[in-house]
Amino acid sequence: MKKLISKIGFLMGGLLALGGGLSAQTNIVGSSVRVYTEPGAGARFMVDGVTYYASQTFTWPAGSKHVIEFPLKSKLDGSLESYQESLDKQSQFAFSGWQDSNGTPYTSSAIVILADPSLKWIRTQAAPAYRVTVRFSSFPKTTSCDPAAPIPQDALRTGFVIVGGTCFGSDSETFMAAGTTQLRAIAFPGSVFVGWSVNGSTSTVASRSIVLNGPVTIAAQFTQSKRVQFLTEPSALNVLVDRSLTPTSDRFVLADDRPGIGNPTCQSNLNLPPNPPLTVPVPSELPRRSTPEPAKCMSSTSSATAKATTRSLSPEPTSGCERF
Repeated sequence: MKKLISKIGFLMGGLLALGGGLSAQTNIVGSSVRVYTEPGAGARFMVDGVTYYASQTFTWPAGSKHVIEFPLKSKLDGSLESYQESLDKQSQFAFSGWQDSNGTPYTSSAIVILADPSLKWIRTQAAPAYRVTVRFSSFPKTTSCDPAAPIPQDALRTGFVIVGGTCFGSDSETFMAAGTTQLRAIAFPGSVFVGWSVNGSTSTVASRSIVLNGPVTIAAQFTQSKRVQFLTEPSALNVLVDRSLTPTSDRFVLADDRPGIGNPTCQSNLNLPPNPPLTVPVPSELPRRSTPEPAKCMSSTSSATAKATTRSLSPEPTSGCERF
């Protein structure tokens, strides 16, 4: 009987010990933490030495320590830039610090956090910027972005462009923040802007906007212009040249009739590309100028009727004038 009681007591003790062990394991508390960047595309981060490119959720034991890092670009002297560079060097992501779900900010790019059930997420704002490549040709750099400034005479210069508020006069590369970017092309006298090529997509509008959501190559296309003077009968009418209202001259005017100047060119109403055709409609009931001022080409005050005409300019870009 005593042996039976002893065995029962031994079994009961074992069960109690086993139950205690199960209880201890059941009471282990885990922490589920999401780590990510905003916006989410392109930027990378590291957790405990492993690199990730998209949002990740980790389950850690409460109280465990973990290293989270937003790797920044290193300078030649070993210090760090304030941004991360993509592996293909086409994108940059500005670092603005970490923040967790409890509202705690972290200014360092590498932080150590303590897993806690109250901690739900850790994120960083990584504002993207993309490589912008501006292409012209082999022309030298333009030193001024003022169309009224003197043009350097050391080489042929056709014009310059303004991309996102920055002036470019030769082949260049830079980084610009994602979003809407304004493009503007300004041709120097004697040249004309003929179009943009943006990642192979073309446009002839000199001032336009693009949405920058990745690396982009922007090519500005200029050519030598053909000087054109528009004359109408009766004179001094406004005409539409490729849908742009254009005042005409009262008479054929030479731009420079000083003695010794050979083959003077005309005073032009427009500088136009030499090869493409022009559509020149003359609307009815357009007013005529009351006072002839051919140099200023003011608006007009009488009327005439004419039909639209389409013709091609001669291919020589600067020889003489075209008269319509």
